[in-house]
Amino acid sequence: MHSAVFILFERASVMLVAMYFAFQFQITKRILKRPTSLSQSLWVGILGGVLGILGTYLGIQYKGAILNYRDTGVIVSAMIGGLPAGLVSAAIAATHRLSLGGTTAFPCFLGTFTTGIVTGILSRKYGRRIFNVPFAIGYTAVIEVIHLSFVYFIVQPYSLAVDITKTVMFPMVFTNTFAVSMLIAIFSGTERSFENITATTTSSLFKIVEDTMDIIDQGLSMKTSKLLAKKIKECTDFDAISITNKTTVLAHVGAGEDHHLPGTPIITKATKETLSRGKGRMINKKSGIGCPKNNCPLTSAVIVPLKFVDGIVFGTIKFYRTKEYAISRTDLEFAKGLAQIVSIEANLSRALNDSKMVYDVKYRALLSKFSPHFLFNALNAISYLIKSDREKAREMILELSDLLRYTIKEEKAMVSLKRELEFVEHYLKFMKYRYDDEFDYEISSDAPENLLVPFFLFHPIVENSVKHAKIPSKKLKVSVKCTYKSETLTFIVKDNGKGFEVPKMREGVGTKLLKERLENLYGDTAKLSVHSNLYKGTNVRIEIPVVEKVDVS
Repeated sequence: MHSAVFILFERASVMLVAMYFAFQFQITKRILKRPTSLSQSLWVGILGGVLGILGTYLGIQYKGAILNYRDTGVIVSAMIGGLPAGLVSAAIAATHRLSLGGTTAFPCFLGTFTTGIVTGILSRKYGRRIFNVPFAIGYTAVIEVIHLSFVYFIVQPYSLAVDITKTVMFPMVFTNTFAVSMLIAIFSGTERSFENITATTTSSLFKIVEDTMDIIDQGLSMKTSKLLAKKIKECTDFDAISITNKTTVLAHVGAGEDHHLPGTPIITKATKETLSRGKGRMINKKSGIGCPKNNCPLTSAVIVPLKFVDGIVFGTIKFYRTKEYAISRTDLEFAKGLAQIVSIEANLSRALNDSKMVYDVKYRALLSKFSPHFLFNALNAISYLIKSDREKAREMILELSDLLRYTIKEEKAMVSLKRELEFVEHYLKFMKYRYDDEFDYEISSDAPENLLVPFFLFHPIVENSVKHAKIPSKKLKVSVKCTYKSETLTFIVKDNGKGFEVPKMREGVGTKLLKERLENLYGDTAKLSVHSNLYKGTNVRIEIPVVEKVDVS
């Protein structure tokens, strides 16, 4: 039966080549990408059942039996989609084999069904730990022997069962083991490629946010829009970036900038439709953009709206390419994510500029809805760990949920010093993960932990030290110190970063709001001082009177 091995090997190779090309389609990737719902698992099961049928049809007849690689589709689908996928694929492939009849129809039905159930149970119990080539080789060999044991014990007469089992054992074990291990290798490679693209996209997204947060804080004018558009184009491979308000082009950088001029009315039909409908659009043909200039190089685009929290559209961001059908689903998701971030910052800026409510109430309302600086820095840290250390990234996500719970759900205006310092320490831990050996910190306090302080008082200062002080090729160190004397709490943040010339210092939104908040809460009794030398670091000192305490036991 050596010729049978080669024939099955050849046919299995054809199937593997077909599956490799199938994995390149987005719809296949979406179906097979770590199913998280029952419907996804069922689709994976159907695909595995179809592969099982194909493995049966491409098999070789021998005395009423079929040398085949039917179990390949069942095993792989059960490993990917768990028990639901295993049951569906096994039911499809096993029922099809039973319908063909023959000496081994019923035992092979039982063998394939057992394969789907056992693999599905293992997948449910051990998850992705079994999804690797070494395990697949050993497991497939064992499960194929179990499959053929049904033939050995059920087929009559006994001599025929022994003949069939001995003849088909090696070809089926070898072919199924080879096919399963190759499919897992192909799928794992596709999955890693998808994760690398996701991680790269995430890193680019948060790099843009990190570098343009202060720009967006100032609102979308023609000046800030141009800076934002340039940064987006630098960090992506789009051929042009355009930003508009409801009527006017605020900035256009890249291809087509000779006629898509800042300060001119919006001329493209696609942009006008996005503004009126408030929904993003993906355009793959030049005619869909609707530019009246015949020689316009822009031929495909993603256009996404910018919205206030009340749903009112106030502008768009447009991501252009100069080739038709050049926009991918990844481009669309990236554009939507960046538009949401810009919208959040614009909402924050509008709230800060327009609202005249009491500062402490305003601070609480903004934090509960946005808290963008901290959130994006935390997510940025996580994105850097997606490829290198997934377990640590998972732990950071859980830790992040606790921090967001504090910023969003903490309802008291005054909290214990202990809780505030815990929050600060969590943030600094995030930044330690983000910058690794390029960053270090220390926190010390001799103040009573039960002192009552305003909620979220210290974080803006600590964040400024991390965000603005970093010098390339130099390790940033941030120290946080609390002291308590004569009913006065002193909070000091020092860094060894790039510092600044005080006359040139531009007061950020967070610092400005903090200063106004201190004045509102304590009047002249609170003090905020900043001392800095260029490239020698910054020292920020806050002094507040504290007379109230709370039980923190």
